[in-house]
Amino acid sequence: MNFDCYAITTWPGYCFQTALCIRSIIKHLQPRPLHIIVDTKHDNGHPVATPWPNFESDLKQYIADQHFDAEIIWHTVGEVPAINQCHVGWWRQQLVKLCLDQYLPGDSWLVIDADIIFDQPLTFDQVPVKVDWHRVRETDSITLGNRMYIKHVLDSDVDRITYDNLPACASAVPFRQLDRKLLVNLRHHVEQVHQQDFVKMHVNMFETQQIVGYDPECCSMVMSEFELIEVYRHMTDPLPFRAVHWDHTFAIECTGNYRFRHSSLSDWAVGQEWLEAQHLQISDALWQKSKQFQENMPHLRK
Repeated sequence: MNFDCYAITTWPGYCFQTALCIRSIIKHLQPRPLHIIVDTKHDNGHPVATPWPNFESDLKQYIADQHFDAEIIWHTVGEVPAINQCHVGWWRQQLVKLCLDQYLPGDSWLVIDADIIFDQPLTFDQVPVKVDWHRVRETDSITLGNRMYIKHVLDSDVDRITYDNLPACASAVPFRQLDRKLLVNLRHHVEQVHQQDFVKMHVNMFETQQIVGYDPECCSMVMSEFELIEVYRHMTDPLPFRAVHWDHTFAIECTGNYRFRHSSLSDWAVGQEWLEAQHLQISDALWQKSKQFQENMPHLRK
């Protein structure tokens, strides 16, 4: 499937992994402009001051120092002001993907979380999903919270995707092709159902704790942008699914004939030693900024 550009979403936890992601795209995928959308806000809703001063400029300089042979265009989350009203980074970055058409030129894009490393050339005419082969996640609180969210937001009895009649997870694979028509129609459908602006409705649900990050009692909604997108896409203009297979040598590593790595870990959790073993040069000063960010935001450690 053809697309106009790559869109990488990143934040201070993925400073160095962003470089690895870009390098893997240049090595394995077709040449396209690279649009990098940077979240520069602290989780109190204000620009990053204490946790990582000047993160955006530090990241730009670090990427420039890699001398990548690619056209790189920079954006910040605040280019869509309504999203800046969301005070939690995890939700903010999900809203970015649901409103990607408001950041990017063209009509079709490959959106990629910055902790992805591609290990081979891939095609994107199918939706990669993780299949719950043994149905072990059907009663998982995150899964159930996702389904509550989808059912409410879409006002639909369809609240999941399946592969060969087995539960499938789209959010486990944080890259996919998206297009302007899909996202505009999705938001329009939600706004027609709820008679509210899409982003403002979500911000209100965050603030009133209708949407939470985790609820072991399975009484509250848990947001997943990719689950929402793929349920809606499958209802309206479906793409076929591709089952990907997993190893855990690098947090999550895809095996077989569709190989990529997804750390799902922040830079400090991956560690400086591992990052430098990937032939990245990291100055002590920059690593100290990353470490300071971790120490000032311990709730984000993972």
